[in-house]
Amino acid sequence: MRPTKYLSLNQCALRVAALLLDEIRAVLAIRIREIEDLVTSKLGHGALANMLTAINTLYLLGLVRYDKVLDALVYIPPRDRNEM
Repeated sequence: MRPTKYLSLNQCALRVAALLLDEIRAVLAIRIREIEDLVTSKLGHGALANMLTAINTLYLLGLVRYDKVLDALVYIPPRDRNEM
């Protein structure tokens, strides 16, 4: 995620991650199929290239987890996060 002078701030991975985090915090869980629709409708098709990077970033920060049963990303509230 190195910035360049051609970086589109509206479609970069951090913008996509912020959009996902905002949505997941509001609904607590979002299906994987709905994520693609959300990103496309809010940020355009160009942002889809950064969707997986955004999901990985949120996962590595410990903000979301994947639920196999629901096939969804689930928000982890601060009280439930492990301290590093």
